[in-house]
Amino acid sequence: RRTSDIFNLLSYPSSINNNGGVGMNWDATSAIAELLGSLAVIVTLIYLAVQLRQQNSATKAQIEQQRADSVTQLASVLSITENRTLYTKVALDKSLTPANLSEEENLHLRLILSPIRANLENAYLQFQSGYISEEFYEDVSKQLYSTHGHLLLRFNMPLTTGFRAELVRIIDES
Repeated sequence: RRTSDIFNLLSYPSSINNNGGVGMNWDATSAIAELLGSLAVIVTLIYLAVQLRQQNSATKAQIEQQRADSVTQLASVLSITENRTLYTKVALDKSLTPANLSEEENLHLRLILSPIRANLENAYLQFQSGYISEEFYEDVSKQLYSTHGHLLLRFNMPLTTGFRAELVRIIDES
């Protein structure tokens, strides 16, 4: 019975049908096909939105893991006695500049400061891009900037313009 109701809906009235029988109503068929196509598009968009949200969550989790890994790597660099001694020497004596160090010490210090610079600048760029929460940036990153940033500036480490300005601002505030 239901099948015949659907065919009746889709059929021409018998007075219009030249054969005297029942024919297809192409306007109704077209409208139903268009409706089904629209529903398929809506379902696809909802599916893509869910997938995008899941991908964003996975990306943020991966970034957090990479941040933790890079901090561990920095800790291992500074755990080497020779590295820690040189870093502590220049961190505590604010009068030391590249001119006061030997060529070997300058090179050694740059090797120590390079991963610190990369880590801190990466945190700044991730915050600017929305991958790091404002809470994390305010609580952790800014504290690290004020701790290590003066060395990056004093020893002329290569920094992007925006990050350099952020370091100067944070150091001036502390």
